[in-house]
Amino acid sequence: NKHYPIVEKALLYLLNNRQLQPSLKQLAAHCHLSEYHFQRVFIQWAGVSPKQFLQCLNRDYARQC
Repeated sequence: NKHYPIVEKALLYLLNNRQLQPSLKQLAAHCHLSEYHFQRVFIQWAGVSPKQFLQCLNRDYARQC
């Protein structure tokens, strides 16, 4: 699927920048998509919004600490 590389790029960006709390606008720009299209693609693949995914990353990181 053509969206797999986009979602992979977004997930890696979130993992590496979770402490910066990137916005939807920043994520979409990083993946070269509009905010609306990026959010739809991300939810389709990840099952949650980028914000929800970031919240889970932060919660898991806090638990590890």
